Amino acid sequence: MTDSPFSWNVPLASRLFWRSLLLIALLGLGLRLLPLRESLWLDELHTAWVIDGDVSEIPRRAIEGNNGPLFFWLERLVVELFGASEWTLRMPSVVCGVTTLVLIGVLVRRWSGSGLAGITAALLVAVDRDMVFYATEARSYAAAQLGCLLLFALTMRLWRDFDRRTAVLWTLTAALTIHLHLTAALLVAACLPPLLLAAWGHRAWGRLALMLAGLGVGLLPLYPQLALVYSRRLNWTQFIHAGSSFRIIEILPIIPFGLAPLAIALVGNKLLPGRQADERQRNWTAHYVWTIFATLAPIAVAWYVTYLEITPLFLRRYLIGSQAMLFVWAGLNVARIEFRGLRILVAVTMASSIFFFHLPDHWTHQRRQDWRGAIATIDQLELPPEATLMVSSGLIESNELVANDDALADFCRLPVAALYRPQTPFPQVIPLRNGDPELLQPWQADMVTEPQTIVVMEPGDPAFAAELAVKAAQSLPWASTTRILPGHRGMRVVLVTPAEESASD
Repeated sequence: MTDSPFSWNVPLASRLFWRSLLLIALLGLGLRLLPLRESLWLDELHTAWVIDGDVSEIPRRAIEGNNGPLFFWLERLVVELFGASEWTLRMPSVVCGVTTLVLIGVLVRRWSGSGLAGITAALLVAVDRDMVFYATEARSYAAAQLGCLLLFALTMRLWRDFDRRTAVLWTLTAALTIHLHLTAALLVAACLPPLLLAAWGHRAWGRLALMLAGLGVGLLPLYPQLALVYSRRLNWTQFIHAGSSFRIIEILPIIPFGLAPLAIALVGNKLLPGRQADERQRNWTAHYVWTIFATLAPIAVAWYVTYLEITPLFLRRYLIGSQAMLFVWAGLNVARIEFRGLRILVAVTMASSIFFFHLPDHWTHQRRQDWRGAIATIDQLELPPEATLMVSSGLIESNELVANDDALADFCRLPVAALYRPQTPFPQVIPLRNGDPELLQPWQADMVTEPQTIVVMEPGDPAFAAELAVKAAQSLPWASTTRILPGHRGMRVVLVTPAEESASD
């Protein structure tokens, strides 16, 4: 990496850039280490459950949660080496998240020649609440984000030179990224238009055909998963809605980091043109245009297919590629401004604005479900050996429960079947349907016909634990009393005992 050849960038020398980037990377790492000890929440507990069994079971368990096995094999390797804990399960995402931070800073500087732009982009990534969350989540989001960023960088390299080595790397990266998370295909699709134009400009149609054929072959193992996920698409319509088309620029901070600085650059360059402006901008205009396209196109497509009710995709965590590209766009916006004073002002304003509206609500407690604390509360109880545990996982799939001894029931028991197991195993663990007003279905009530002690766990605000207690008492075929146990963040725990037993106590 060399210093920018342009005089406007001389004050930010190469050593200053790398030292600043190192400090920002350390800041980003420190912020990502803060929440690693908090309890896993439901999605992360799925990861713990997938890798808890035999290695041969990983693909089956992964697809039950609508995921491919690639990321879980990586997690299993880490756990085999370092043991199972919140730290080890989340560490692969931390590494990917910090790498993404550094790579964004480097790419922005390389493409634009502006060290200030690269530092600004990296700083935004370091403290952004979504980027911090994904980089501390025991899921594949941070890894898929890194894959999306690498894929776009390779696309821009092919734009310059459609060589065989880069073409092979592009194909492998695209396949692996989609294997990490299916929705990364939105960013892969956004890379196809510049790829097609690059192949046309370099007369590389044959090489492009081989790339796309190789990608298709690499994705063959995912076709059963894709068919299954598509068949379940109605499950996500409960919480994914398109809304107004204006949400395309609202779902991510596109206005403050993308559109507003772009407008300032356009107006500022007209009023305060810099020297060598045309030459400087021509060098990386293509990168700038395709960065904007790669940010907005996946969002627009996700909104459109959700609006048409083809499949619900318009969710922030399904737009991980666009989120990474937005910060590249933000950095390039800074570099696009010719007048140095205005460029510095915009960079400082963007970096400052994130502290007012896009920081995490709490640096050490970012998840809203304390399953670990709820299990610890149960472990403190003196329960009879025949006590029953009922668990409402909150999984959408739990609404299809019809028995206690099939694969779906095992899947819905996952919060208490992996990292957070009760110290004394319960002889009977009954999964409950999500949000069922009756609490128990007939087949579940048949399993507790005799008076016994029952512990009921359910995600939700502890303030509404009384509602759960009432449902539990009304659903049982025998007289009972209920006691609300001490609440934990995002969890409700109720102890149910036979009425005569409570009276004797």
